[in-house]
Amino acid sequence: MAKTKKSGLAVDSPGFFTDLPINKSHLAEHFGVARSTVWQWHRLAYFRVPGFKEAYPKKADGGIDKTAPLSPFQAWVMSLIGRLFKLYGTEERVKMYVQNNPDDFSIYTFKSAAKNVWK
Repeated sequence: MAKTKKSGLAVDSPGFFTDLPINKSHLAEHFGVARSTVWQWHRLAYFRVPGFKEAYPKKADGGIDKTAPLSPFQAWVMSLIGRLFKLYGTEERVKMYVQNNPDDFSIYTFKSAAKNVWK
């Protein structure tokens, strides 16, 4: 699993698993990418991945707290999005993949994969 200069992610890397929330800056550091890259991945996941937006905590007024650290599920989704950018190269192709394969990003898929990692 050699990392690439462009993305910091290996094409064949497994999803990123953490048992604690992580902020976007630390995620960018972990993946070896710019924070703006992580924000691009985040924007795509926020609007395209079912359950991603809902994984954020709620504010007192009932709104979504997008400044909160990412949950382990959200960090995992972000790692998959990053790998897709490495494979497909453009945001449009990644969006199409996400649209055509929503189950790849489900909380169920995350829990199944995490169970294998955290045995």
